[in-house]
Amino acid sequence: MKSGWAMKAALVLALLGAGMGARTFDGEATGPPTKKAGKAKSDAEAILGDWEVASIEMEGKKQVGGAAARIMAKTWTFTAKSLVIHKGKEERESGSVLHPGRKPKAIDVVPRDGPPAEKGTRFEQVYALDGDTLKICAGLPGNTARPKEVATKPGSRTLLIVLRRLSPSSADKDKGKGKEP
Repeated sequence: MKSGWAMKAALVLALLGAGMGARTFDGEATGPPTKKAGKAKSDAEAILGDWEVASIEMEGKKQVGGAAARIMAKTWTFTAKSLVIHKGKEERESGSVLHPGRKPKAIDVVPRDGPPAEKGTRFEQVYALDGDTLKICAGLPGNTARPKEVATKPGSRTLLIVLRRLSPSSADKDKGKGKEP
């Protein structure tokens, strides 16, 4: 049986790894635009596409194996109206809202399915988007406060997921065949 912290971490990883679906953008100022190929993009534009989990950190410690390995086997796809997380043929949905004008930038995720305790609950997170790297920091279960920074430290009760943009051909392969843990 898992310890209390391990169970909580698995719950957060499952939530972040399963969260997915319709998303809206609240119209807040986007802050400094992201530069790519000479054209400035808002976060709402720059986040679009397919992403893979590059690393997971909890309370300042890198996580590997177990729940972390299952989350790393998933592909995240952001479109103008949705975030879909794929693992093989399985897809999970959640609503989400970017708040790029806040400091740090914020994202709210509301699962549309899953365990009753999570479904419809707003999870307040922060993010940093830099080219092909997206970092999302969330509180561990029981820590409902939005993190103050996009980082974890011992005792912070936070989880950091670092995503790396996939090339279009890699994303198509991952979605079609699926990755197994």
